[in-house]
This record gives sequence, structure tokens and C-alpha cells, in this order.
Amino acid sequence: MKQLVHAALTITLGLFLLAPHANGQWTWQISQNIGIGLQRVDGSLFLDATTGFIGGASQTVPTPDGQARIKKTTDGGLSWTSVFQSDSGSVHSFHFVNGTTGFAGLYGRVLRTVDTGATWQVVVTMLGTVTGVHFINEQEGFACGGVNKLVLHTTDGGNTWTDMNFPSATLPQLRGIHFSTPMVGYVISGSAASGGEGIISKTIDGGATWTQLSTGLPMEFFGFTFHGNTIFTYGRNGNDGRVIRSTDAGVTWTAAAMQLPTPSAIYDLVFSPDGLGMACTSNGKIYQSNTGGATWALNYSAPVMPVGMNSIAVGGDAAFGFGTSVYFVRNDNFVGVEEFEHDLAATLWPNPNDGHGFDVQLQGTPALLTTLQITDLQGRQVHTEQLSSAGQHHIGLASVLNPGVYQCAIISGASRWTARLLVQ
Repeated sequence: MKQLVHAALTITLGLFLLAPHANGQWTWQISQNIGIGLQRVDGSLFLDATTGFIGGASQTVPTPDGQARIKKTTDGGLSWTSVFQSDSGSVHSFHFVNGTTGFAGLYGRVLRTVDTGATWQVVVTMLGTVTGVHFINEQEGFACGGVNKLVLHTTDGGNTWTDMNFPSATLPQLRGIHFSTPMVGYVISGSAASGGEGIISKTIDGGATWTQLSTGLPMEFFGFTFHGNTIFTYGRNGNDGRVIRSTDAGVTWTAAAMQLPTPSAIYDLVFSPDGLGMACTSNGKIYQSNTGGATWALNYSAPVMPVGMNSIAVGGDAAFGFGTSVYFVRNDNFVGVEEFEHDLAATLWPNPNDGHGFDVQLQGTPALLTTLQITDLQGRQVHTEQLSSAGQHHIGLASVLNPGVYQCAIISGASRWTARLLVQ
């Protein structure tokens, strides 16, 4: 999900980074302006290391009189092609349900593509900016609006949408939506006043009723991210950027350890399939977490100020960030599929495989509750099952995985093992 608070920006920034080593070290270098033709990027999504999308506006401030744009790259950001333009607003959110079908949210509309973003069509209209679009499968999805505070629901792949009658009368504008299952979903709102606490609304009955969760931490929410069983929200507390997280479905929250300059705000946060976290800030910095989001350290600082990072996206082994000046970074030394965390001892084979299933050899003495999870590049959980003992386990998949890169994680008590799963 992407934040909606922007400083005045004049040119567009693109950052490309690649993790060449399993220890999470990233290599950066500066390149010239690549001329992608937007004054600001508000949303981004990459399907892999070469194919991706950015959305934004041709005016500095998103208004009904602005000009929304979607650009597509098929060469990892070296060149961009305009695939959609409109005379209103900006594009803030993307979500793809597979390699060809995706959705985008902009001012007053939800768009759909069925040809990997070559063309886009309007599937529903609503007042105000669409700040979040999320699908749990190819048919069922949700969208939320900012100042209009609507939540819409589709069960036919976006052909028709219904108003969920979300109880938003007392809430500030909505800034993101995520459903883990058809029954369990979350909507976040910004704070009602400066220094106030953002609001997270949760349903466990498919939207029939909603409960407001309290984080107990003053913070204006700009967006949220789900990584495994952990929820992250990000934004700012006054003039200070902040990331908070919950590992118990929103019951309790803790602030992540992160030293940021003042003033600052976290504008976007993503996780790679390997569990490496990246967060970008209003003052041109990227922070990295190798601890599942518990702690964060500065990884990159823009050499020219003012430069703000608005959006960051993961595709394959690469990540891309966008903001207010243009940089391009690439490392071509990355090789193969590597394991990243070794608190547990495990082996996965065959890897690469055909997406029908694989075997796992789990060593040692696992905890009573040991879970195997497979997630795709957008953080969607595509398979989960319990492993009851050490030894060899065959993982049979109910649905064949599409070609691409996935994360396979085995979680046993406080220990975790993670590997890339490559499906060809």
C-alpha cells in the first residue's frame, strides 16, 4: 500500500537494487536520468526482475485535474512504455492475481488488465482516490477509497462490485486493505489528528462486523504490509518515521528498532521472498532488516537532497524504489537459488521444480508446532501445512504453482529456515 502525503516533487526517481549474496548485502551505484516521464511515482509492482509497473501523476499534487499514468518495463527498468493515461488523479496501488491479470487503483476508478498490463480497462468507479486493491484469489478481491471511505467487494474477478457498508463515519481517510481469507480482513486509516493514533479495523466474518484494534502507539499510518504471520504498519509519529508490527493478528504491537533522522516518514515497506525487509523514507533513505522486521539499519542514502522515496517493489532477486530524482543500480553477479536463514537444518528438492510438489528433509528436533509456508513475490500465502516430526516430508500442492520465484519457510518455535523455491 502506498502513502498519500507528498512534498512538492519535480522529477521522477527510479532505484534498482539486487541482492548478490545470501547475507543480504546490497550493491548500489548511480546512473543518469532514465526519463520515465512522471513527476512523481506513487505506486509500483514488479512481477519478476524484468517486468514491472509504476503509477503516478504528471502533476506534483494529485487532484481530479491531474493526469494519471501507468508505465511498464520489460527490461528491468532500462526503458518504460506508457500503457495507461487519464486526465484525473494519480495511480496509487497495484495487485496482480497471476502473471496476466492485475488491478490498479487511481482517482475514482479501479482498473483491470488481462494481458500483463499491455492494456487497462475501468471495472468500477467510486468517489475519491482508490488507496488499496487486494485479491485473495483470481475471483475474490477488495478495494478501498481514501476520503470517501468506501470498501468494495468482488467475487467474479472484478466484473461486478458491491458496497460492503464499511462503518467509516468516524474514521479518517482509508489508506489500505488486506484480506488473509474471505473471512479475515483488515482496513487501515490515517490518524484523525496530528500525533494521534492510526486506526486498524478488523473483520473475522467477511465484513459483517468490524472491530477497531488499538496499537497503543501514536502514529499516522501511510500503509501496511503482511509478511508471513506478521503485520507491519508504517508512517510517522509527528516528525519521526515509525514502523510497528504485530505477530498475533493485531492484538499487541511493538515498535521496530529504527534510528531515523528528524523529520522523516516511512512511505513504503516490502519484504523480498527471502525475508529481507526494505523500507523507504521521505528523506531519500532505504533501511534494511535481516531480522524479520524487528530491527532496521540504514542501507542507502540518496546523494542529492531533497530526494524522497515514495515507493519500493520487489521482483525476483531485484528491488526497485521510486521518488524524486533518477538513479539506476544493478548487480549481475547473483547466482541461483540460495538458502537464507539457518536456525533450523533442512533441505528442499527438487529445486528448481515443476510446481506440483517437492520434498523436505527436516533435521534435528523440531518444536511441537512446526509450520511450512509458501508465499509468492507479492507476499500471498499459496500453501501452508504442519510438519509433525523430523525426517523427510513430501509436500503435495493442491494447486500447481505458476512459474516464478517463491519463498518456502519452515517455522518451528522461535527458529526459522527460509529458501527460494524456483518453479519453471
